[in-house]
Order: sequence, then C-alpha cells, then structure tokens
Amino acid sequence: MAAYAGCGGGKARASVMILSFVSLMVWYRLAQAWLGSGASRCGCFGLLGTLTGMSARTEKLLSGVVLVALVLCALPAFLKFVSQTHFEDEKRHLQRK
Repeated sequence: MAAYAGCGGGKARASVMILSFVSLMVWYRLAQAWLGSGASRCGCFGLLGTLTGMSARTEKLLSGVVLVALVLCALPAFLKFVSQTHFEDEKRHLQRK
C-alpha cells in the first residue's frame, strides 16, 4: 500500500478509473459490432451528435479518437504505479532471502 501512496495515489486511482471506463466502452462497442445492434448511429455523442448533424461514420471515428486520447492520458501514471509496485515487491522479496 505504501507504493500506492508514494506514486501519488490519486493519480493512480484516477488512471485506473479512466482505463476501466475505456475498457467498458471498448467492450460495449465490440458487443454492438458482434451482436449487430441494428441502430444506424452509434449514439456515442448523444445530443451533441444530433445537434451538430454528425454522420454515423464521423461519430464512430471521433468516439474512437476520444477513447485513444483517454488511454494516452491515463497510461503514464498507471505504468508508473505498476513499475513502483513491482520494484518494491522485488525489493521485499530480495530482503527476505
């Protein structure tokens, strides 16, 4: 738990939440593609997509870009947390020997 706090626990938690959200959205989109939702629009942008008159293709493209941007924003803090946790575990393991 010390590694979690040492990494700036809030950043790591936020990164985990963002990556969880992205995973959920990717899973949802894959399920839609696999099961065939029957909808002509993905509806990812809701009212914004309707008001701006986005085509279904543009809406899908922009939603993918947003998901990639979220992953790129969250990945550095998450990787820092994972690497610090791993190195502290290794250090504790070597100290036991």
